[in-house]
Amino acid sequence: DNSTATSGFWERGIPNGTTYNGQIFNPEVDASGDCGQYALVTGNLDSGSAGTDDIDDGMVDINSPEFDLTSYETPYIKFSTWFANGGGGGNPPPAPNDSMIVLISDDNGNMVALKEITVNNLMYQWEETLIKIEDYVTPTSQMHLVIRATDSNPGHLVEAGFDSFQIIDSASVSINE
Repeated sequence: DNSTATSGFWERGIPNGTTYNGQIFNPEVDASGDCGQYALVTGNLDSGSAGTDDIDDGMVDINSPEFDLTSYETPYIKFSTWFANGGGGGNPPPAPNDSMIVLISDDNGNMVALKEITVNNLMYQWEETLIKIEDYVTPTSQMHLVIRATDSNPGHLVEAGFDSFQIIDSASVSINE
């Protein structure tokens, strides 16, 4: 675990929604179409104010278990992300500058970014992503994902979520006429 933040750590649980200026900040439900009600979310301590248990003063990482993609003909990874970033002190307050990144690692320790979310493309909702692994890295037998959310200086409100993770082999998908 490379986490350096003082709060807002990743938790697996039923999301406790928070709000900031009338906007849902931390999700109150898991991603649509997911099995069950659980998701990985940051700072899931309490519902209410977005600042109660958001990520503060650093980054929070969560690593997937190792998985083997060598038996897949054309592997894809599918997942849903949530990212919210706002607030900040000062007059005028500095612009939000935080991020969430989904990385994949192969058995040589190479880390490649699959998706990066910043204030320029945040959604305040679950967003589904489908990625062809071979476009980023050669599939190996010892792969894992790292999901990293960061509260950079100066601090802002920041929350993240990750859900509905699937590995799909496009060779196993067919359409009959």
